[in-house]
Amino acid sequence: MSFFDWTPDLDLGIKVIDEQHRRIADYINDLHQAIEENNKQEILTVADRVVNYTYEHFAYEETLLKKANYLLVEPHIQVHRRFKESAEKMKADIINSSDLGPARKMRSDLMLWLTNHIKKEDADYTESVGHILRKQSFLGGVFNFFSKK
Repeated sequence: MSFFDWTPDLDLGIKVIDEQHRRIADYINDLHQAIEENNKQEILTVADRVVNYTYEHFAYEETLLKKANYLLVEPHIQVHRRFKESAEKMKADIINSSDLGPARKMRSDLMLWLTNHIKKEDADYTESVGHILRKQSFLGGVFNFFSKK
């Protein structure tokens, strides 16, 4: 399996969220590299990093969704909770395995999940979040939320 190749169709047009998504993709690539090097300790370290960073991203995203009064915020939070449960199981599988199978599965599952999550669940909130961020445009100079669109 190759590195996670970021493509422009994964950009939502909300700069801060796009940057966070790209960072998750970078961590997936770090996981790929650790697997290629057969470095179990680095695999565990990177698995923790990608999961912890994703949780931070979720917290930030959920705050934006609530501020925007996004109608589907609760279902979106439930998607995040299911991911957290799955991620914890993936990490445990890596810890308890003597081979690279669970790490490879985590890498492929994360790639698929991130792509699908961005294109489906996250794409649905861009208008709501974009609207609230535009209303608070005085913050634009400080945070520079929008990258395009």
